[in-house]
Amino acid sequence: HGNMMALIPLVLGNTFTIVEGNVPSLPVTEDAQLARIPYVETVTRAKSETSLIGTLILPVKDQKEAEAICGSASISSLRPDEVHVSIVVSSENREWLFAKDKGGYVLKK
Repeated sequence: HGNMMALIPLVLGNTFTIVEGNVPSLPVTEDAQLARIPYVETVTRAKSETSLIGTLILPVKDQKEAEAICGSASISSLRPDEVHVSIVVSSENREWLFAKDKGGYVLKK
C-alpha cells in the first residue's frame, strides 16, 4: 500500500505494444531453486533507421493515478536535435527537454 511505481513507455512517432513475460533464474548454490523474474518490454515497428523509445518511472498512489498519468504522457520532437517529454501529475504539468549529444540525448531542462 502506498509504495507503487509506474513504468510509462513513450515512443516517438510510432505505435507500440507492451509485452510482459518472465525469464528463468537459477542461482549457483547447492540448494538452488528455479525462480522466474518478471519483465516488461516495449515493442514497435521502426519507421526509419532510428527509433526513439523512452520509459518514465515514477511513484504513484494507485492504479488510477498511474492510468491518468499514462493518458497524459507525450513525447514530441519539434526540432531534429531536441525531444520534449511531458506528463500531468495531480493537475500539474511536468516537462523535460532533452538535447541530442554525440552519445544520445541529454537532459537540458
